Amino acid sequence: MISKHRGFGLLEALIALIVLSVGVVGLIRLQVYIDRKADYAIASIDALAIAEEKLEYFRTRSTRDGVSEASGTIYFDGPILEPNTYNQTVSGAGLTYNYSLETKIRDTLMLPGPGTTSAAAKTIDVTVQWTDNWNETHEVALKTMVSRYSEFN
Repeated sequence: MISKHRGFGLLEALIALIVLSVGVVGLIRLQVYIDRKADYAIASIDALAIAEEKLEYFRTRSTRDGVSEASGTIYFDGPILEPNTYNQTVSGAGLTYNYSLETKIRDTLMLPGPGTTSAAAKTIDVTVQWTDNWNETHEVALKTMVSRYSEFN
């Protein structure tokens, strides 16, 4: 008995190889994409922690004793602080990024009265920037307000 089935031809094998190659290239690109997003997630969590730490520093220490602001970090009767820039390196989970922390403090609510230069509240902006392994710059920005009046008085 003569069989008409001879197996795969060269054309079918070539098409199967092309389809398999496209699938493997797609999986490799997906893996690179997932790695980049995972790196961004880790770096942004670190940047958020740095920004929150700085905001808490200002929030809890603006007027330490609740009455006098002489020992605090924000002076409501004094001049507005110039932007402060700090650089910090954080390593973790196989990543090392240099984070640049910038803090801006400005008057928000002015006390009423003629010739008054005192502020009732200040706005604090904290921005943390970093550059990833692909030379893309990212940033996390947080903003809060601090009042000169304590809720405990």
